[in-house]
Amino acid sequence: MMLINLTFATTLGPVCYTIVAELPAAEVRAQTVVLARAAYVISGIVNAQITPRMLSTGDWSTSSAPSLQ
Repeated sequence: MMLINLTFATTLGPVCYTIVAELPAAEVRAQTVVLARAAYVISGIVNAQITPRMLSTGDWSTSSAPSLQ
């Protein structure tokens, strides 16, 4: 699994950054990057708040939920 992840991260993975940077027109490139980064940060905050609640068995009243306990 680590070999697959390393291969992806060093070959095909970084290609998306090049594609995203080159797709918008030069006039709106900065605004597009700002919007994309803001969406990334907001989704990270939401993920950081929801994940611990999903993993605990008491918060969402799901006694058979998968947890790390």
